[in-house]
Amino acid sequence: MSRTVMVGYEIEKMNALANYMRERGAAIQSKVPLGWPGRVDARKSMEACMVAKTLDETLCNLDTVLEYHAGRMHKMAEATEAGAATGLAMDVANATAVQQAPTR
Repeated sequence: MSRTVMVGYEIEKMNALANYMRERGAAIQSKVPLGWPGRVDARKSMEACMVAKTLDETLCNLDTVLEYHAGRMHKMAEATEAGAATGLAMDVANATAVQQAPTR
């Protein structure tokens, strides 16, 4: 036995969420690379220092984490926009079908 599930959605809120996620992703992406360009100068001036090397490696790893999360936020924004576009298309199709339905 199959069941029909109705999903409520608000296209304006979905688009607002997509814009918010995109802005947050861009804000995170703007922080990459961390500590730049100072960390390059520090690493060059302290080549023999293990602390400088370890700090630079840690910051590189954190850059990777930030890029990952920024990318996920951009993908979430795209998926949300796609869902809003699909919902809008369904609304238009349903409205058209209702308007074209024969009257008794």
